[in-house]
Amino acid sequence: MSTKTAVYFLTGLLIILSALTFFFLNDTGSHLLDKNKIARVTRIEISSSLDSFPLTLEKVSGTWKIVLDDAHRYPANNARKSNFLAALVQKAAISRVRGDDGSRYGTKGEASYHFRISGDDGSLYLDIATGRMGALEQYGYFYDYRKNALYRAEADFFSFRDTHTAFWADHDPFEEKLRGKEIELIRYSKADAITDIARGTGESESVKNDLIDAFDRRLRTLRCVDITNIPANAIERLLIEMNDASFINLAVAFAGNDHCIVRDNDTGESWIITGSSYTDLIRGF
Repeated sequence: MSTKTAVYFLTGLLIILSALTFFFLNDTGSHLLDKNKIARVTRIEISSSLDSFPLTLEKVSGTWKIVLDDAHRYPANNARKSNFLAALVQKAAISRVRGDDGSRYGTKGEASYHFRISGDDGSLYLDIATGRMGALEQYGYFYDYRKNALYRAEADFFSFRDTHTAFWADHDPFEEKLRGKEIELIRYSKADAITDIARGTGESESVKNDLIDAFDRRLRTLRCVDITNIPANAIERLLIEMNDASFINLAVAFAGNDHCIVRDNDTGESWIITGSSYTDLIRGF
């Protein structure tokens, strides 16, 4: 092959490769969600074919909640939600893969996760299904239902493919419930036995005050492992009166060998805690 022929051949090959690259991988931008829309996001849904219902987060009166069912709303983990939205708006390499509906890349398989994000105007900001990851998980594939197109992305949002409530829930719910308040009285009841501990003044009341303060610290830092709507028969009850005249009315029930359910009877919210957390909580009664 002559030098001139070789040059023509290489030039033609480069043109063909460039055309194929444009056909199969066409750059579409650097993020999945416009950062100007974050403040307007009011609903996030994540589902998989293995789930009966999608995991749903809703913004209610400025606060993010997990929608567990028609009656129950639970505080969401704000850091987790914020990090997820931040991953969608961060700059990343996103390229279109042409000539495939996503089936070959797992966007319609059991391992796929479907993300839908809506705004306060009712618009659908995001509607994608994730597929398989690269061998080293440095990138992944997703199908965009709004554009009917398959993409490859080097983005962090793939790490949020989880529909477990434990992943998205606030595991420290009582910290917020007690914020800016002080416990004045605790009524603990088990079977027919009732114990009242009321805050008082004077040196003779210091023991009771110490018990209340210790319980206050344990309740504020009580860490849950999950949320639940499973009904349970209460074995113990805690009626807690605050210094602003508000109440927290808790019922405690066993759930298995090493877990308990703590239910707020006024809101219907129920949290699962470990057996050791339960033992620590009721210490002193």
